[in-house]
Amino acid sequence: MSVQSPGTEPVKPSGPGWPHLVLAVLLAAIGNGWSAAEVRTLGFVLLALVAVGAVASRDR
Repeated sequence: MSVQSPGTEPVKPSGPGWPHLVLAVLLAAIGNGWSAAEVRTLGFVLLALVAVGAVASRDR
């Protein structure tokens, strides 16, 4: 049994994280026969989404 300080919340697992999600999406696109240009465009879109998410979470 772990002891927790009063007024603190337990640490929740964060899950696989964004790098694994981006890799999974790109590999799925490659596996579904997307062209190199389509995969590259998808990569840029995912990169932009990650950057916007990082800025949004930093400003909280």
